[in-house]
Amino acid sequence: MYTQAQFFIGESAIYQGIYKSLESWNGWAIPFFTLETCKKMAVDPDFGGQIIIEGERVYLIIDDPDGGDTSREEVGARQHEGTQYYCVGGWSWCWQARSESDSEETVCKCGMQKITLRYMHGMGDFFDAQGIGWSGDAHAGTVEIHVPNAQHLADVLTEFIQFRDKLN
Repeated sequence: MYTQAQFFIGESAIYQGIYKSLESWNGWAIPFFTLETCKKMAVDPDFGGQIIIEGERVYLIIDDPDGGDTSREEVGARQHEGTQYYCVGGWSWCWQARSESDSEETVCKCGMQKITLRYMHGMGDFFDAQGIGWSGDAHAGTVEIHVPNAQHLADVLTEFIQFRDKLN
């Protein structure tokens, strides 16, 4: 089942698309975008890649890391509910997903707030270093943590974003 979400890489622009939360590449989301969104990416100066669109085909321009010629690769596509979606950078770029259901709060028996978050690369290492109890994994697509209150959660997530940015 596909989930609607917004996708971004680091501090890049945010693009609307779909993905399967249980399908990932090294813990990163594998998003699919409509042709209209691909067209926006192609002209967005903040987009980190180069896209060429010919009719209903979408291509990524790939630079040779050794300084040779560039190449172009056709982007894989899937049909979903009658719409064609294109997998721009899936299985190779570090896309993160943000959806309306990214977090879910309940109160645990211990009196702390139990928060379920959409997994982002590096969360486990960060929570371990901070001494925050957590469970879950990248393959499950979610991680559960216990925090005393919403402000503490905001502080933890702010620190995590800074931690993650240092890794990239």
